[in-house]
Amino acid sequence: MRRSVFDRHSSAPPPTAGAPKRGLLARIGPGLITGASDDDPSGIATYSQVGSQFGLGMLWTMVFSYPLMSGIQEISARAGRFAFLLFSLGILGTGLLAVPVLAGSSAYALGEARQWPVGLERKPKEARAFYWVIALSTLLGVGLNEVHLDPVKALFWSAVTNGVVAAPLMVMIMLMASRKKVMGTFTLSLRLKILGWGATLVMAAVTVGMFATMGK
Repeated sequence: MRRSVFDRHSSAPPPTAGAPKRGLLARIGPGLITGASDDDPSGIATYSQVGSQFGLGMLWTMVFSYPLMSGIQEISARAGRFAFLLFSLGILGTGLLAVPVLAGSSAYALGEARQWPVGLERKPKEARAFYWVIALSTLLGVGLNEVHLDPVKALFWSAVTNGVVAAPLMVMIMLMASRKKVMGTFTLSLRLKILGWGATLVMAAVTVGMFATMGK
């Protein structure tokens, strides 16, 4: 039987009876790292908006999206020298999708903070400020192409900024989620508070450690 590319080139050691946990972590470790690296503030904002607007109504898309994602990973591994082309097309596609998605996320966040009428189901006349934010955010994103920034440096520093901003955002989320006046019957339980504040402290400690070691 023909083995997958991942099986032929995997460096993870096979699980043994004496160390089952170590073998399991060796196999799922890269997936955990990849998943954690995608949880930046912009992603959290986008997912929160989609969740608050649609609830579990969009969960059905996983039936189609997950097999496609797995297939793309396998195709990329088998592509060999053409992998750079697939990667380039993926970056272009992601960029084209990211501009309107992040612009909409910004419009929702700003509009709800300012208590404006928001929602893509509304007509432009019913939510002028909301649509203006989307339009201006999109133009700003397109205009960045004319600044001639180094894209690799911009990507690096945006990731650093996301990491630094994550801890204060998590503090705000925990404070709001713990207030019954804000959340009503959905206030966090004690177990979730412990987990949430623990994760916040870890993020804050990592940020402090980054600044402490930057000059070394």
